[in-house]
Amino acid sequence: MKKSLSIINVMAISFFSLMSCYLEDIHDFPTTIEEEQIEEQIMEETESEVTSTSLSVVVDKDPLVDTSEKNHTFDSITLSIDQQELYAEFETINCTVFGKMRGSKQIVDISHLASFYVDDELIGSSSYLFPQGGTYAVYAKIGTQISDTLTIDVRDVPATFVHKVLIENYTGTWCGFCPRVLAGIEKMQATTDRVVVAAIHNGDDWHLHACHTWADKFGLRSLSTAVLNRTAIWEYDEATNINQSINMLQENAKYGIALSSALGTSSGTIDVTFCFREAVPDAKCVVYVLEDDIIANQENYYTDSDGYFGGMNPIANFVHKNIVKTSVTNILGDQITADQSVIGLYKNTFHANYPQGKVANLKVMAMLLDASGKVLNVQVVPANQKSGFEDAV
Repeated sequence: MKKSLSIINVMAISFFSLMSCYLEDIHDFPTTIEEEQIEEQIMEETESEVTSTSLSVVVDKDPLVDTSEKNHTFDSITLSIDQQELYAEFETINCTVFGKMRGSKQIVDISHLASFYVDDELIGSSSYLFPQGGTYAVYAKIGTQISDTLTIDVRDVPATFVHKVLIENYTGTWCGFCPRVLAGIEKMQATTDRVVVAAIHNGDDWHLHACHTWADKFGLRSLSTAVLNRTAIWEYDEATNINQSINMLQENAKYGIALSSALGTSSGTIDVTFCFREAVPDAKCVVYVLEDDIIANQENYYTDSDGYFGGMNPIANFVHKNIVKTSVTNILGDQITADQSVIGLYKNTFHANYPQGKVANLKVMAMLLDASGKVLNVQVVPANQKSGFEDAV
């Protein structure tokens, strides 16, 4: 019946249009107000008929679409989740189901109609917190229709984490006393793999602009000085006094650091995740980009027969490592807000710009500080690689 009325309406419009043109050719024939109203009504009805047979792509704005439980019929349903890699205990997945209306291109959010399953077990809502690590299969159902199945990789979070000591070495290629500290670092690294080194250069080609801010924090007035965990100066003679650093190592830590990055020759992003097994009021974080294997002569004042690195001066083609190219954060730390440093995970993506370097030699480093500036833990990972939390067990 509606289709017949639509045809009649269209014919009526055509008739009025033809008559109007014909009469205008003969003489001026004013259209009455009543005729104008009839024509407008016919046009509105015709447009309504055309609109009611078309469906918008933006489904949730179209009142003609009925997604009530009694009338859902879809060509297909699709499951979407907000993340496919996450940590057990702390991170929740959130699921959304979209349906394609039968006989239409329209896509509808129909999550309220769906039941959600993890490894074939019905869960109570569209959100789920995984109790432990593993690989899980997640899908949704509406009546007899089943969505695609998505695989979720869930990683366990250790109860305690590997603890590491940070050595920040204030140095420069022109510094003749610096080989003493460099020799101590080599001995320390030969003794344990739980030490992380950052070389803060001053006055050479790898000068770090923030070096003076960092040095002023610790009252440093000269190079050939290293700071341990930002709490103590490495005492002389560093080349033999490795026990000072070793004694700072704890059996384990309550704070873990996971790192990944996507770095190019001069810029990139760094993803950092801190896990707090204990809350840290007023916590801060520092993120560095480092570079290894920089070849440059090193000044050396220890030139006697038992001098460091063979007593050569300069030490030709010395291989410099762990050079800080930039501090992505404030070198003294970016604040982690109180609600983010409670027990749980804190995630952030940092955007880094730094002097051009060789990607294969780049590394990223992150440290967690307490309110006093003490380093609670530190981690370093080669660029463009991923490192999860290190289990102390």
